[in-house]
Amino acid sequence: RIFRERLGMFLFRIGKPMTSSPVVDNREIDLFDLFRLIQDRGGFDTVCNQRLWANVAITMGLKSNHGRALRDVYEQLLFEYELSRRINEEESKLVQQKQTEREEQLRQSALAKADVGSVAPSPPRPTLAERRPLGAGSPSSQGTPSQSASPGAIAPHHTQVKMEGSARAALGHRRKDPTMTQKVQAATAAAVLTSIASGYFHGDVPEFLLRADGAPGGADAPEAAKVEEAPLPEKFVEEVDRVVCEVCGDGHNEDRILLCDSCNSGFHYDTCLDPPLAAVPDGQWFCEACLARSENQDDEYGFVQGRRLYSLNSFKKEADRFQCRHFGVRTTREVKLDAIEREYWRLVEDPRHEISVEYGADLPSQKHGSGFPTRRDDDSASSYVNSGWNLQNLPQRSLLRFVDSDICGVIVPWLYVGMCFSTFCWHNEDHYTYSISYNHMGAPKQWYGVPGSAAEKFEGVMRRLVPELFEEDPQLLFRLVTMLNPYDLFREGIPIYRIVHAENEFVVTFPQSYHTGFNYGFNFAEACNFATPDWLPKGRAAAERYVKHRRKQVFSTEKLAWLVAISCRTYPVAAFAYDELRNCEQRFL
Repeated sequence: RIFRERLGMFLFRIGKPMTSSPVVDNREIDLFDLFRLIQDRGGFDTVCNQRLWANVAITMGLKSNHGRALRDVYEQLLFEYELSRRINEEESKLVQQKQTEREEQLRQSALAKADVGSVAPSPPRPTLAERRPLGAGSPSSQGTPSQSASPGAIAPHHTQVKMEGSARAALGHRRKDPTMTQKVQAATAAAVLTSIASGYFHGDVPEFLLRADGAPGGADAPEAAKVEEAPLPEKFVEEVDRVVCEVCGDGHNEDRILLCDSCNSGFHYDTCLDPPLAAVPDGQWFCEACLARSENQDDEYGFVQGRRLYSLNSFKKEADRFQCRHFGVRTTREVKLDAIEREYWRLVEDPRHEISVEYGADLPSQKHGSGFPTRRDDDSASSYVNSGWNLQNLPQRSLLRFVDSDICGVIVPWLYVGMCFSTFCWHNEDHYTYSISYNHMGAPKQWYGVPGSAAEKFEGVMRRLVPELFEEDPQLLFRLVTMLNPYDLFREGIPIYRIVHAENEFVVTFPQSYHTGFNYGFNFAEACNFATPDWLPKGRAAAERYVKHRRKQVFSTEKLAWLVAISCRTYPVAAFAYDELRNCEQRFL
């Protein structure tokens, strides 16, 4: 499904949306299987040259004479995608090489010697790329002690590079502002003059800022206090404004140069793009190199860390505002839970729609405070302070009290502040421990669960349904980033349990059970882990799983079993611990 979503997005982007699945001999063709078979045989050209289409057809369970039909399907829907992936890999390497060379040039320039007070412009006027650092070989610098950046200091980047990048961001389709260039350059001029006056500038001073004797502050240079109003020389503006196509290297037909919304690289959209575009696309547009770079990032699947800080009240206002706007209602109470659940899975499974929500997840209660009363609170006399249902107490009243460190989320409860559609993906707990979650206030949470007895079958079905994801990351199930519709798992024979977690209720998950879910709106919850004697065999299985996948344990299961055995005097607990120690002995000896 993930491959089909990516392919659908690619075809939609190049103007060839896929409206239905291809059919050969009354059978729907699995495009992922077809693509993988062709790639395993060297690609489209190799399969054609070696006449392997009949073999491909037989491999897919078709007759050999259907090879021609499979070739037509591949050529129509998959060939351009194959080329795009190949080009992306090559361009990504090229872009990375160019970035490395540019950074090296900037570093060398920053470390070059500079003498700001004794530089004269050298005729003929150099281009931005050719200007040499101040004091480096200029006639007026002879006999004058030169300044240089200290080896340990980090000097600022070239001013020209900063201005060029800022000015280019103000150009191009969907972003062009006739007043932006002068504002950018005026601000840059202010920064240059301020840095010179402070003695910190070691870059290339623009020529229009130099006096006749070569010192900063020429006739055209604005006063420091009035730099925003300073007119800029027309030649300098033209030089910075000039945008060239990355393919042909020419700046002609600038009105047809489309800028990438990520790297600001320009391309003639009607002649130099492959395939060419008939018009400027709506919304954002990214070049193939940036798309390839984003696809190859290690954190492709996951959650982006937010930068905005909220109080509980301000987050509630933002969450309610989003929910009302999304569903077109005045208050969140107008939206029924079943409507939210249907909309959630529609968004998850539809690759054409993208939505972004925020989730205050994994917040340590040690830092942010707990929703339960503690001995440090004013209401320390409350009967709930010492209650076993107080999640600040529960881990220490279980076998986890023998863990000799405060592990956030396991020993120390974590806080969760949710909004509509915020998600916790399929996972089971560290070391297969029990987990318990309490919804202090707000909207319900929707949970889906798979019992621990079906965990291995669940993992096998996941690998079969999304094999391309597990090929890229064999440890995908440890990442908490994979979401599949429970109904799809149910059709594969996986037992699925569903529960709505309302306000002032607990939800407990049992060892090795997989669970997932989302929030129906703003809420505030708290969760931790605990372990009972019957968990010890599951803890051993989890430890063996960590070894198999070469992952570090959160805590030592063997040490915990030893401490339980020498500390507990009750027969059932000691019996479980004894069995685990015998298993440890057999494994290590």
